[in-house]
Amino acid sequence: MAGLPGVEVKQLTHDRLELFLSNVDTSLANAMRRIIIAETPTMAIDLVDIESNTSVLHDEFLAHRIGLVPLTSTHVDDFEFPRDCVCEDGCKNCRVIFKLHAQGAEAGVLNVTSRKLLSDNTTVRCVNNPITPDGDDDQGVILIKLRKGQEVKLTATARKGVGKEHAKWNPVSCAVFKFDPEIKINSQKLHELTSEQKREWSVHTQTILPCSVFCVFCCVNESLITTPTNRADSCPTKVFKYNEDVDTVDIEDATRCMFCKECVVKAGEFQKTGLVRIGDSPGRFWFTVESTGVMLPEQIWKNACDVLMKKLDVVIAELEQI
Repeated sequence: MAGLPGVEVKQLTHDRLELFLSNVDTSLANAMRRIIIAETPTMAIDLVDIESNTSVLHDEFLAHRIGLVPLTSTHVDDFEFPRDCVCEDGCKNCRVIFKLHAQGAEAGVLNVTSRKLLSDNTTVRCVNNPITPDGDDDQGVILIKLRKGQEVKLTATARKGVGKEHAKWNPVSCAVFKFDPEIKINSQKLHELTSEQKREWSVHTQTILPCSVFCVFCCVNESLITTPTNRADSCPTKVFKYNEDVDTVDIEDATRCMFCKECVVKAGEFQKTGLVRIGDSPGRFWFTVESTGVMLPEQIWKNACDVLMKKLDVVIAELEQI
């Protein structure tokens, strides 16, 4: 594997980052994935002190729901882990206090959302939640519903942690990588196919009937029960394209390949084993990071790199002592 490792940003939005890694080993790509999920610090509610709860939910149920509300963690480095802080019972350097007080409306149902959780620190708050609840109460994460006469009053403490301690500190909803596909078509065997076979191999249409079990998908899409649907099944992601002008099949976009090898199976039905070879390019990966909103995806990637560098520093320090 020649050359220095390379990182190329392919897509970047407020909650999604797609990278192309080159000249890296599988172990490094997987190390980044594991660090992002399990060892990138964030802030999350870790303790809930309930003063009053006359709702229909038990205290433990309500505390669990509050604990899973994502908190903005762009300034997580400003806080200490509780185990590393010099204080005894918690201080502004290792915790953030949230307060919630809500009472049921005179009529109807009141949706108590994360907008009602008020923070004493402007840098740590519920995701998409303003510091003061000026807007509609139906925005934000619904924590509980209250009717007339019901009340919830509590104090919550947010602390710094990592995903391997609890999933509430996980900064991502998705952190995955896949190999860069390498697709090669045997031109000699391709020319042995008829025009109709080439067309069928590249965009094979197959009738998909609804499942024999009345599943949730069929319940939502009731038309599937009576009307079969069609899809391109030789290559579901449309990697190939039939070119009628020159009567051949081209690779339209190899990056769409998900290694299902349906094209290989279809080639076997034509008695053309070896028509196409699906492999992966060594040292080349597509990496996707989707944030829960606690911080921007590029910051998650940078923080994970910092964690990896600290781990390597520890290894180097230990080796120097041998």
